[in-house]
Amino acid sequence: MKRLVFLALFGFASCAFAGIAEEMDAKCQAGDYQACTELGMKYYRGEDGLPKDYDKAHTYYDATCNVHKYAEACYRDGIFHSVLDGKWHNHDRAMLSLSMACEQGHQKACSMKERIAHDK
Repeated sequence: MKRLVFLALFGFASCAFAGIAEEMDAKCQAGDYQACTELGMKYYRGEDGLPKDYDKAHTYYDATCNVHKYAEACYRDGIFHSVLDGKWHNHDRAMLSLSMACEQGHQKACSMKERIAHDK
């Protein structure tokens, strides 16, 4: 009986988390770039019941930065490409994204850009 209750609660929680992702994605598709960026962050970190998924995180960061030029997404994209290893690590891409955010007055992006410029 305890197992059945646990499974029922787990299933409910999974549906609720999926609902959060769907709701944020709908906002993103409607032009809420903060929601796009936050959803990317949730996938990057594996938060709120969503799996850690760098492919999805990158999709949200990339489109929101490079298509819509949203500064926070560019900052996150820059961090993404500067700290991850393997196929995601791309110093030039990190610098480009951070530059785009910095040009819009994003102070953290300016600081990060300065820091990683010296790390290469």
